[in-house]
Amino acid sequence: MKRTYYLIDTENVGDRWIDFIDRLEKDDVLVVFYTKNHSRLLEEHYLKQRYNKQIRWVECVSGYNALDHQLEGVLSYLIATHADAEYCIYSNDQDYKEAIDLWKEKGVTVSRVGFDPKKKKNKAKKSEPAAPVQSPIPEEQVMEEIARAVPVSDMGGWYTVLVLLLGQEKGRELYTGLKSDEDLRDRLSNCLLSGETERSVHLVTLLYRQQQLDTAKAEKTVKIVKAHSKKNKKAVKADMDKCFGKEVRDVSPYYKVIKPVIPILKGK
Repeated sequence: MKRTYYLIDTENVGDRWIDFIDRLEKDDVLVVFYTKNHSRLLEEHYLKQRYNKQIRWVECVSGYNALDHQLEGVLSYLIATHADAEYCIYSNDQDYKEAIDLWKEKGVTVSRVGFDPKKKKNKAKKSEPAAPVQSPIPEEQVMEEIARAVPVSDMGGWYTVLVLLLGQEKGRELYTGLKSDEDLRDRLSNCLLSGETERSVHLVTLLYRQQQLDTAKAEKTVKIVKAHSKKNKKAVKADMDKCFGKEVRDVSPYYKVIKPVIPILKGK
């Protein structure tokens, strides 16, 4: 069994990761990133667990996005020294997407798991990570899933969605193959869902699923997008921030995911 390194962004998820300590497999390693502004509960667990060989504590310099950059630096070091291991970042922060895509393209198993921001800690029970609504889409199914939402006549839309789902390198590779394969385009054209709203909801669901966000919010997202002009992204952003919440000094992670496809959802 491969060793898995779990990298915890405590600045983003708070203390909701702590219950995970009891569920580590024998060879797993927990890397906890924290700053001087850490919680009392984290300090208590540090004192209890500081000699646990499966947990590594990394105190980071505080500052805007500083912990994120330090986590990515340690991730790069670990991959360089343990290339065969698997890596999972525990954070709701979408800014890790580019780093994850980069390592995936190089054949490294890296993922991100978020926590439900609305879930409150129950004093009678230990807190648990919120499981993603669905697992990421298997690569072999991506083309058919996109074909249900985006017509093959919209090759620009296909390129955008492929890159969002699979990263720049793999997305461009599949796009180039699709563009040159008329038979494949004909086959995929039969997958298109009939209703415009149905197609839009399916597309948003794909994007949220791949980013391990709550796919139940897809329908509401489409309603918000369709309520505004496709040029008025500020209004869409404002409504999504209000409806789904936003990160400190940032925007709703749901808006970040769908921003590139707003023209597709609105129709050209």
